[in-house]
Amino acid sequence: MSLATDDGLLKADSSIWETHWDNGARQHWTWSQIWGSLGLKAAAALAVRHGQQGLADRYAATADSLRFAIHRKLIDPDGFLRGRLEQTPVPEDAAVIEAFCRSLIDPSGPIAQATLARLKSKLTVASGHGYRRNLGPSDYDAMEWIVIDMRMANALRWAGLATEAEALIRWVTDQSRRNFDLIAENYSPDGSDYSGAIPMIGFGAGAYVLALFARSEAAEVAPPGPDAGTADATSPGADTGTSATTTDGGARSDSSLHVLADAGGGAEDSGCGCEAGGLASGATLVPTAALLAGLLRARRRR
Repeated sequence: MSLATDDGLLKADSSIWETHWDNGARQHWTWSQIWGSLGLKAAAALAVRHGQQGLADRYAATADSLRFAIHRKLIDPDGFLRGRLEQTPVPEDAAVIEAFCRSLIDPSGPIAQATLARLKSKLTVASGHGYRRNLGPSDYDAMEWIVIDMRMANALRWAGLATEAEALIRWVTDQSRRNFDLIAENYSPDGSDYSGAIPMIGFGAGAYVLALFARSEAAEVAPPGPDAGTADATSPGADTGTSATTTDGGARSDSSLHVLADAGGGAEDSGCGCEAGGLASGATLVPTAALLAGLLRARRRR
């Protein structure tokens, strides 16, 4: 909480991508503000469980302050969620979709719709399948990022664009099935060749599994609304904010499971640079469905 400033945002930091503390990249990144609010909400819930109501109230109040500041300061005049507070000719950053994946901002509201449209317009790679992470100048920035493809799939699904979400998941599944079931960190933007770490765990397979969780969850529940009652507007106004008397974290989590089918042909006898051609479906990419389903049931019992 000591990192929160008078304007409601956290202090400038280096955030999620390869920006470093002392080279001028320390800024008020939206991704950091999103997760600051979400983390404090979770901390408030944990404090309640341990009977520390006063601490829970402080955590919750700071979480709300952050959330309100995101609405006040990080929505572009064109209506989309900017990647940072500081002025820049390239304000688009796909990391902001966590605000919609985690329902900090209404995932089906006008801000989400404007942001998704902007990211699709600016960050779609030349192959036409997936997304780069931002418009930074490096070759690494320009790569197709599997973590962004999968988080975009979640955000698109909650925005009511399930067909687009499915296309992204099928694309990554097909690519992986043709490359020994290994999920890569990146694809090249033009030819969709494997690049980066192979396999990539968190930003690859981890993001893929969360996309499967979200698909299953979407089949079971109605699309989530805005977090804790905040209207999807640039001025949230006075609401009750984050409840510090409940025992959950408030925002929806990526918490369900569905094992996705792939292109049907199985892994072919080609190497890790092979591009998938079709988007059909067939055998499963994840063979341990029963085990994962058991883990899911355990999650829901907690």
